Amino acid sequence: MEIGSYYGRSTVAMAAVAKKMICIDSFLFGSDLPYPRDETGRLIPPAVKSDARETFEGNVAPWRDKLEVCEMDSLEAVKLDWEPVGLLFIDGGHDYETVKSDCGFLKWVIPGGHVAFHDASWGSVGKAIREAMTDNPDWEVVENYGNMLVYKRND
Repeated sequence: MEIGSYYGRSTVAMAAVAKKMICIDSFLFGSDLPYPRDETGRLIPPAVKSDARETFEGNVAPWRDKLEVCEMDSLEAVKLDWEPVGLLFIDGGHDYETVKSDCGFLKWVIPGGHVAFHDASWGSVGKAIREAMTDNPDWEVVENYGNMLVYKRND
């Protein structure tokens, strides 16, 4: 499961070895960043979509049969029921509230499965990750690549 597919570059890397992938992205982010925020800090998406979805589809075309693409905001997607996954890749919104919410997808990772957080060294992203994962007995750090932080769910 990938939160934040954008142009599909990370999707391609995972799809090459995955049996199936669930990709969750609103595909609203493009060259128009940054978007304004409402009073809670949540991004206000543009009225017109960027070219992200079209670029994504072109990049993932060879693996499209493995992908379940859910075009929605992760803040809404986290409220839905999902199937268990072996790998969760979180690289969606980079504000504190969105990353904290995206940690709600952790419950779908199977024992022995992994979660990888991209841009983990960013201030607001790192803060949300630390709050969710520090002293969390269900998870152990596998590797810290600086900008990529990987955890394994304990069996």
